[in-house]
Amino acid sequence: MHWDFYPEKYVFESVYVKGKTAVKSNKRIIVLNDFFRGEDVLFFYDKKKDFEKVFRTVVEPFSKQNGTSTLYAYPRESDKVDQADSYNGKLKFHHFPILDRKYKKLFTEDIDNFASELKKFFGKVRREKGSGVKLFIDFENTVTAENIDEIVSLKKRSTEEYDDLKINHIYAFDINSLTDELTQRLAEISDKFIITSGGDYTILSPIRKAGTGEAPQLESIAYADIEDRVKKSLDVIIYSILQNSNLCGFNIIKNIVQNFNVLLSQGTVYPILYDLTKKGYLKVETQKDNRTRVYSVTEEGASFFKTKIQSFIDAQSRVMSFIQNQARPVYDK
Repeated sequence: MHWDFYPEKYVFESVYVKGKTAVKSNKRIIVLNDFFRGEDVLFFYDKKKDFEKVFRTVVEPFSKQNGTSTLYAYPRESDKVDQADSYNGKLKFHHFPILDRKYKKLFTEDIDNFASELKKFFGKVRREKGSGVKLFIDFENTVTAENIDEIVSLKKRSTEEYDDLKINHIYAFDINSLTDELTQRLAEISDKFIITSGGDYTILSPIRKAGTGEAPQLESIAYADIEDRVKKSLDVIIYSILQNSNLCGFNIIKNIVQNFNVLLSQGTVYPILYDLTKKGYLKVETQKDNRTRVYSVTEEGASFFKTKIQSFIDAQSRVMSFIQNQARPVYDK
């Protein structure tokens, strides 16, 4: 699925996990459930180079819009991306640090001061007869439980006197610095997500239902956990995939990526395929190119996995029931 991003029509690709949308950093998977298009954006990046890539892609087109000023803010002067200086003095581009000290911790009073600076900037744009402002604010890894309320309310506090200006926000965060609770709170800010991982692709995902004030539902899953589950259930997963269509090994691996955002090596997947074929649960046919080997489920395999899947579900249910009834009260204390 693809989504358009602003009038410049950037297009980004979403990755699906069983009907939801998800992306992976090196440590976390964020699963996004409810979607719709809005004006403001949350940007989660895995590495600083990913931020720089989107910065180059977004800031210049923003700055070229007639009557629109662009403001880029960052924690400290040393956190500024190198490209920022190349826009100085042109395209109505401005930038300044949120903090005026070397110590990189964002206190509530710092955000209050930043909100005041934003109001001054908006006032300047209004006096110069500007029509709008694009804000690109990089909070990096400064979000904490102590300052999350101020960050969530920053837009409302800074823009409430400037309804005549069209003000769009991009809030950027280091995804690996966020807890589940902070991620859920940040979802109250905006209608859209941009999430980058590994520098290879960017993902734009609307996440709130149109016409509602509901906060979207987010799940943050440790990548190691879901990778471990996929590997331990690989034979069942392969059978489930082949139930729908006959596939070669490469497309089975691709299907696993699309469903779980977990990339397994051929050395992990192919031994399972060979073993299931040897036992008679799968059959393999070589295509006309004499290279592609396509796997399908045999009647014996369907019978075997029908029993195994039911046993698998029962075992998982018992484990989850124990965790919910016994382990959860420990975390609630």
